[in-house]
Amino acid sequence: MTTPRESLSYQLFMLSLCAYTLLALIAEVILRPQGQVRLVLEYADTAICVAFLVDFFLCLYRAPNRLRAESANWIIW
Repeated sequence: MTTPRESLSYQLFMLSLCAYTLLALIAEVILRPQGQVRLVLEYADTAICVAFLVDFFLCLYRAPNRLRAESANWIIW
């Protein structure tokens, strides 16, 4: 049985959030929106960041070995 985090639909949803964030960042740099458009992009970016943070902490909470899960979820250079 797969967990919700391992399901294909969940992974595609998280990928779409990543893609939206990157496209919004590119649009913000290139187009330099003003006023309400910029505000909406900032609110959407903040909401997506909160969603990623909640996902990270839920993954950490549900992990049987939290130290291993934490090291697996960080980008190591």
